[in-house]
Amino acid sequence: MRTVRVGQALGCLAVSMMVIAPSAAGSEDVLDPNVVQLEEGSPAEYQPGDPGADTVDTMAVDYYNCTLYPSVIHKRKSGSYNTVGAKPYTICTQGTPTRITHKSTLYKARWLGLNWESMVTKSNSGTNTRKLTLKTVEWRCRNSNNSNFIQRTSGTSVQAGRTFYANVSTTKTRLSCGN
Repeated sequence: MRTVRVGQALGCLAVSMMVIAPSAAGSEDVLDPNVVQLEEGSPAEYQPGDPGADTVDTMAVDYYNCTLYPSVIHKRKSGSYNTVGAKPYTICTQGTPTRITHKSTLYKARWLGLNWESMVTKSNSGTNTRKLTLKTVEWRCRNSNNSNFIQRTSGTSVQAGRTFYANVSTTKTRLSCGN
């Protein structure tokens, strides 16, 4: 992955959004907090079409209503409170997709918060279900130093033979968990 940056000034508007962009194979996964795309902590409805496209297919009638939620980064009980992670989840309130998938990456701030390093990536999927939770994203703390974390999740939902996409990000969270 490579770091992508947005211009220095956005007027007087304070923006708290992030994105990660792919790069050449073998390079390090880094998240840049100066890049604009996802609003931290907000859920996202699954949308039809290519997630990288500039337009979305709005002409199709959608009888499905699915939303991806980012959850909150916390110290995990399952790791004896010595691991951190979030549990992103999808809920469909109308229709039952044939498949839902999640892919989530936990990032930790480095270089005084100028870059975000990928700590762990996990994924899961479910078939013919209206709910799916990814519970396996966790990173083991090596000491009690304070660190900032953020977790990005992308989801797909296959509905009536069409693929729908959603992307979410947790809010930046400071926990006593370092390396």
